[in-house]
Amino acid sequence: MIYHGSCHCGRVAFALEGAVKTAMSRDCSLCARKGVRLSAVSTERFTLLTAPEASTAYHFDGHAVVHRFCKTCGVQPYSEHVAEGVIYINLNCIDSVDGRAIDSAPISERAA
Repeated sequence: MIYHGSCHCGRVAFALEGAVKTAMSRDCSLCARKGVRLSAVSTERFTLLTAPEASTAYHFDGHAVVHRFCKTCGVQPYSEHVAEGVIYINLNCIDSVDGRAIDSAPISERAA
């Protein structure tokens, strides 16, 4: 199965291969304030469909996770944990998935 997703305006779009079965809420200060629901996937399952220049990066607290935002609408469709080869998909940005309907558990920023 292939899922497609994007930011609000569509300038940052991606494809995700495989089922989305789990969601999580990160407890870092940024993710907690935004209230995003995420799913961690390997980089091999993620394909960015638009130019990397359409997004901008935000780093904080040791730079372990690179938060990617659309330069136009400001929505964060995904983040990257480069050292671990993990992409955190914002489930609210996937076209055919109701992120609220997937069971979620909090994870620690330091554990991820």
